[in-house]
Amino acid sequence: MFTEEGIFPIGDGLLDVDAERLKGLLVSHDINEIYEVEQTPFASNSYSNTNTTKQLFPFAAFAFAD
Repeated sequence: MFTEEGIFPIGDGLLDVDAERLKGLLVSHDINEIYEVEQTPFASNSYSNTNTTKQLFPFAAFAFAD
């Protein structure tokens, strides 16, 4: 059973998030201030492109889909 405070399952794998909890999950900074984003995607499909990123502080590699 899902027990994370402020996040509720609503069926078919979807979640509902309280407004207050959502404020804590979202970041208002520009992604380029936090990550160095490769301009060429390493994977792509009809839904998104996936780019390699490097977190600037501390240095660690991640990937994200846009």
